[in-house]
Amino acid sequence: MAINTPILFVIFNRPDRVSRVWAEIKKAQPKRLFIAADGARANKPGEKELCQEARDIVSDIDWDCEVSRDFSDTNLGCSERVYSAINWIFRESETAIIIEDDCLPSQSFFTFCDEMLEKYRDYPQIMQVAGFNFINEWKKDAQDYHFSNYGGVWGWASWRRAWTLYDPEMKGWQDKKIKNQTKKTLGNYKQSWARNSLFKVGHTTNAWEYKWAFTRSLHKGLVIVPAVSLISNIGFGSEATHTKEKTSPLEKIERHELIFPLRPNDKIKADFEYDKRLFEVMHPEFRHSWPIIFLIKIWNKLTQ
Repeated sequence: MAINTPILFVIFNRPDRVSRVWAEIKKAQPKRLFIAADGARANKPGEKELCQEARDIVSDIDWDCEVSRDFSDTNLGCSERVYSAINWIFRESETAIIIEDDCLPSQSFFTFCDEMLEKYRDYPQIMQVAGFNFINEWKKDAQDYHFSNYGGVWGWASWRRAWTLYDPEMKGWQDKKIKNQTKKTLGNYKQSWARNSLFKVGHTTNAWEYKWAFTRSLHKGLVIVPAVSLISNIGFGSEATHTKEKTSPLEKIERHELIFPLRPNDKIKADFEYDKRLFEVMHPEFRHSWPIIFLIKIWNKLTQ
């Protein structure tokens, strides 16, 4: 079944990864495709050839598809390349599925995003569809998806209406009212402390994904998360920009398929049980660190 939602594929210098993800995109046969590529770094011998090899792979289009390309001659950097590509596709389309070359999708990922984007098009409180489930699976026997205050960008989708709210300057991130709103939304002092710590990092760097997380938090935006992960991250390794830790448990999360039609979920509110479990998986240091928890409680009191 052809995918109606335009797909943005962001590539760089890893033709082996590009080839694997591209094979899945070809199977999905999107009607509209945007391909963004970053340029080679001048101080990296052989990288120009690798970038070209990756670009050659995505020139193989053997289905009826409207294609747009944005291949940079210079190196923009990981964050700026992805951010500029997202801006590009949302200038052209109301909806988008966004995937980078280290995120290997199942075929269900594309159909899931396609259906969720259409079903929740007019629900402004829902701001993102996630493809990666950070705890692999959640209540899969009872549901096909749920809602969360968290949502990674290892294969995701959204609407122009949500992305236009993106604030690269993160105005007000230190405002006490906004911090208190984060506490109230998450309903957990450990999570709110970690969330605001992430926003502090986002404010001092050009990490677009942290700024996007802040935007969602600011607008109390929910993320649709599949009951099973539809993405496997194949980018772990020393050559990666962020996922250098080869022993990360996230590397072991495999992609799954869903059975369609999907079971509807009418509970449009964050699953706090899932969010708590996800937080424990991502931040094991908080499980028994009572001195840290005590300090967090003090921090919460001071910022009220």
